[in-house]
Amino acid sequence: MGFNALGVFADGTAGAEHSAGEFFVIGGVILVSCALVLGVPVPRRLGDPRAGRVALVLAVIAALTSVALGALSALGYVAIYVLDWLATNGIA
Repeated sequence: MGFNALGVFADGTAGAEHSAGEFFVIGGVILVSCALVLGVPVPRRLGDPRAGRVALVLAVIAALTSVALGALSALGYVAIYVLDWLATNGIA
């Protein structure tokens, strides 16, 4: 929520006008996501001897998801950079 507030209210970009509504919508998504993750699987596995294995599997899935999103972001950045360069030089 702190990074949410920082991104919404402390954005120093010229012309960026954010409202408190954005903060509350994104904050709601954050709270619902945390409630789903911490409210469903965690209480079910507290007394289970396989809890460590479940935690490891969830951590691996989270890491792979982060890597995949990072790779997609990098590809998107490269595509935007190349297209911008082509447009600037009158090639595209």
